[in-house]
Amino acid sequence: MKKRNETAPDYRMKDMTGQRFGHLTVLYPTEKRDRDQSVIWHCRCDCGNEVELSRGDLQRKNYIS
Repeated sequence: MKKRNETAPDYRMKDMTGQRFGHLTVLYPTEKRDRDQSVIWHCRCDCGNEVELSRGDLQRKNYIS
């Protein structure tokens, strides 16, 4: 049985690529993390603007494109 490295956080990200949240389409995960260590996703609005948001912000619709 492998011994888990206790110093490394266990990041398990759900792939949200292609999902839509209102007018935003999730394109890809970035290397960035928010203060809770959640993945920041690069998204494109239907109007063409691109933004980077966490999963929580997308789900709560806490954004302006």
